[in-house]
Amino acid sequence: MIADTGAGIYACKASVDLFELGKDDLVEQVQGIITVGEFYEHAVGGQIVYT
Repeated sequence: MIADTGAGIYACKASVDLFELGKDDLVEQVQGIITVGEFYEHAVGGQIVYT
């Protein structure tokens, strides 16, 4: 439902690495696997919602 609103969904690189996962292990709505720094670049000026 979140993806349907136009919000971006990204996976945390540290968590993905920790659990030895890849993009193919995630739901199709995940747009990418990014670092914390990349997250802040994407989030500039937007509302950040953590779940």
